Amino acid sequence: MKTFAHNCDKYKQIAKFSESDAAQKYYSRVKSKVALEAIKEQTTINEIATKYQVHPNHVCTWKKELLDESEKLITDKIKKDAKPNEVLFPQRYQ
Repeated sequence: MKTFAHNCDKYKQIAKFSESDAAQKYYSRVKSKVALEAIKEQTTINEIATKYQVHPNHVCTWKKELLDESEKLITDKIKKDAKPNEVLFPQRYQ
């Protein structure tokens, strides 16, 4: 017969794993895969959600996050690479 304390220990182990770096990396990889599939728009949001067993709202949220963060990443890279007096866009675009 399992005791209450035994069950609590199991939950502590599960919680410990879910907070671990390995679990976080796995979760991040899944989020990025889901978001990339959503951006490709080759399948519906519901199909992606079913495939990865997540809620469709998560798919939309992760897609939006990826698009927002990629824009920031590119903008930051341009600013970092630009010389202090250099315009961010080459002359041909002006």
